[in-house]
Amino acid sequence: MGAKIRTWAWLALLAAGVLASAYFVLQSQGELGEHGETSPTTFLLPASFDEIIAMEIIIQGRVQRFERDRDGAWYRHAHTHRSIPDEDAHRHEIAVDASSRIAEAVNIFSRTRVERTIAKLPLEQDAYGTAFPEVIVAIFVKTKVRPAVAIRVGHHTPDGFARYVEVAQLGAVVTIPEYQITRLRDLVTSFEDPH
Repeated sequence: MGAKIRTWAWLALLAAGVLASAYFVLQSQGELGEHGETSPTTFLLPASFDEIIAMEIIIQGRVQRFERDRDGAWYRHAHTHRSIPDEDAHRHEIAVDASSRIAEAVNIFSRTRVERTIAKLPLEQDAYGTAFPEVIVAIFVKTKVRPAVAIRVGHHTPDGFARYVEVAQLGAVVTIPEYQITRLRDLVTSFEDPH
C-alpha cells in the first residue's frame, strides 16, 4: 500500500512539474511577444514587391536610385551633371538584363524578415552603429511621396550572420540577415563604372 501511495505521489509531482514548465514557457513566450524580442513573422518592409515603385541605396554618401516604369520594368535612375544640359543629362537605363537583376534584388529584399527586435527608439547611445550608418535604404511605394520605410544599417551582430538596422517606422533597432545587405551592395556595385 505504501509503495502505491509513493508511486501516486511521484506521478502527481511529475504532473505538477510538467504543468509548471508549460506555464513558464507560455508566460515567457507571451513576454517575448509583448516586448517584441522575437518576431519571425514580421516583415521589415510594410509593402509587398508589387507596391514598391522605387528604392534608394546610399553607401558612403553615394546614392543609387532604382525605379519601376509604368510597364513594370525596373531601371537605374541616373543623372549626369553638366554645365550645359542636353537630352543625355537625364537618362534612364532600361536594359533587360539590368531590369531583371534589379527586380530580383528588390523582390528578395521585400521579403526580408525581422529576426529580433533589439531596442526601442530613441536610443540613449549608439551601440549598434546606426547613428553613422554604413548603408541607408529608402523604399518608396505607390501614392506616397515620402519613403514608406527608411533603414539605417549598422554593425554586424556578434555571430556575423545578421545586421543591426534602425527603422524609424518600426520605432526600433532590429536584426535582419546579413545576406540581404550584401545583395543590395552587390546590386549597386554591378552598376558602378570600373574606371
